[in-house]
Amino acid sequence: MDSRESDILAVLKAWCRMEPIAAPAALRLDQDDWERLATTAGREGVAGLICRALDGDPAAALVPERVCVELRQIAREQAAAHAWQEAALGEVLDAFGQHGLSPVLLRGHALVASLYESDGSLRPQLDHDLLVPRREMPEAHQELRRLGFDDGDEAGD
Repeated sequence: MDSRESDILAVLKAWCRMEPIAAPAALRLDQDDWERLATTAGREGVAGLICRALDGDPAAALVPERVCVELRQIAREQAAAHAWQEAALGEVLDAFGQHGLSPVLLRGHALVASLYESDGSLRPQLDHDLLVPRREMPEAHQELRRLGFDDGDEAGD
């Protein structure tokens, strides 16, 4: 890893932790580096965290406006995707509850409240993990298919 990549990662790490960045690392970044930072933030699903950190860090003035606009756009898209996922999850949980099923949310979704102040859009997820008792699996699969979900590659796992 070269020093520029190291500086980009240092800035990303600090902002993901909601900490001010070390000005020397930010000062060494050029326009291309800032654009790589935005691309990386989008790919890694941390654009929302970066935008929140930008609001409170004086070093944010070093970020080119075009990059701030890009980060905000990515964060809005991730927030919209998160809202859709939350609605779908709510529909699944409601349907399961109506059928007496007792799923348990695991991993990502279960951690959002403690890590991101209940704002899951700050760190979007690609899926939700539900643990369903083995005896409820057939009915859970049936209910998911009724709601329009398919078994995918991980059905029954």
